Amino acid sequence: MKSLTPAYWLAVLLGAFGAHRFYTHKFATAWVLVVISVVSLLFRIDPDPMSAVIGNLLLAVVILWVLSDLFLIPSMVRAANINIAAAARQS
Repeated sequence: MKSLTPAYWLAVLLGAFGAHRFYTHKFATAWVLVVISVVSLLFRIDPDPMSAVIGNLLLAVVILWVLSDLFLIPSMVRAANINIAAAARQS
């Protein structure tokens, strides 16, 4: 069973890389978050000023996404626990 405490810690410490989403079995959106974060970092290290702007915009998207996830974590953990219980009942 999943717990709220590790989910929140993962969101705070590694949220930009979707760790809390991997923990709650939201794999597709976790990978999207990883890709956006990596692309943002790649744009930010490019010396071109326009690349830095794009990187900053993508970084803002990641930050807003993780902040909104802080409010969604209880429902994500609840859904993961329901799925785990359903899978345990079927086996």
